[in-house]
Parts: sequence; structure tokens; C-alpha cells
Amino acid sequence: MAPFLEDPHTGPTATFCAATAARLRCYVAAGYAERLAPSELERGADADGTTVDLVGANSALVYAPNGAREAAYRKTHLFSVDRAWAKPARGPLRGARARVLVLLNAWIDSGVEEQRAEDWATLNAWATRLWPLWHRKKRTGGGGLGGGERADGEGEDEDEDTLVLVCNRTGVEDGITFAGSSALFRLRPSARKPYLLENMGRREEGVCIWEV
Repeated sequence: MAPFLEDPHTGPTATFCAATAARLRCYVAAGYAERLAPSELERGADADGTTVDLVGANSALVYAPNGAREAAYRKTHLFSVDRAWAKPARGPLRGARARVLVLLNAWIDSGVEEQRAEDWATLNAWATRLWPLWHRKKRTGGGGLGGGERADGEGEDEDEDTLVLVCNRTGVEDGITFAGSSALFRLRPSARKPYLLENMGRREEGVCIWEV
């Protein structure tokens, strides 16, 4: 992986994102393999338990319309191939509640109903994982939390839409077929069901403009 690692501020991905964001006056997000600073290097174990040098991180960048770096993220839960080189992020991700979530994914095709244009098994898996954003809980008589429209004491300001954009890889590499099916969801806690606004096909490559 060493030849493909990038500096988080001056590497080709950061440079491209900054220039594109400034040129189009929009937010640009992209994933990349980040080179760790010398002080961050450490040893770890890959998926087989073999000791390896962790030299990078599976990371993402977000640049603002003015071309400035807005945010950075390192993946915590690594896929097996990442564990041979990437250092996982430590601790939970904290911050203000977001109204737009961008997920940069590389999910593998489910193999279910391969004749269909979309990978519905994968789309349903994403919707299920996003369950906390579209199914509000309320207090039950036993004092626990159960399925319901509203939790006690919750205000209307908390029942707002969250837009989730899932950008998933498509194509085939080393015999592995990716699921494609990039999608845009609108989720509201009181709705108790997810809304799929737009999606691409499992084999579709391209750039989509979706207005919400």
C-alpha cells in the first residue's frame, strides 16, 4: 500500500477536492488511503492474525464551496483487506447532529436476484442499518424503550428529515463484484419507514444530480 498512501492536506485527493469544490462552489467528499505521520505508526494484526505494520488509514475528506477543508474522517470498523495496512480510528464519532449524511461505501454485490437492475438486498440492508433515523421509540410501561412514534419529552424540532446519500462502488476487481446501487434516502423519526428517493443500478457508472 505504501505507493498509494497520500498526505491528508497536499495529496492528489485533497488537491482535487479543494480545486473542484472551489470551481463548482459545492461540497466535495472523497475517500482515500491516508499516510500516517511517523508518530502514529504502530504494529497490528491482519485478518489472519499475522503481525503487520499499520502505515495508513482508510479515510475521507470533505471540502467546502470556498475550497477550504471542512472535515476529515477515519474508518473505525475495518474490512479484512484494510487490516493489513490501516490503523482504525479510536473512539466514537461525536459532533452536532447532521441533517445530511454521506456514506462512501464499497459493499459487495449480494448475489440476490442478479437479473434485477438494482441490488435490492443491499438497499434494504442500508435502510435497516439506518433504522434509528426513521423509527422513533417511546417509553413503555416497564420503563424500557419500545417501538412507537415518539419518546417522552421529545420536541417537534427533533422530528426533522435526515438525507442519507450512499455512494457505493460498482464494477469488478480481482473477481469481486461490487453492489453499485448508490442511493439517496430521506429519513424522519416519526415516519416509521424509510423513503428511497433516488438510486442507481448495480452495474451503472456515472454522475447523478438529484434535487431535494
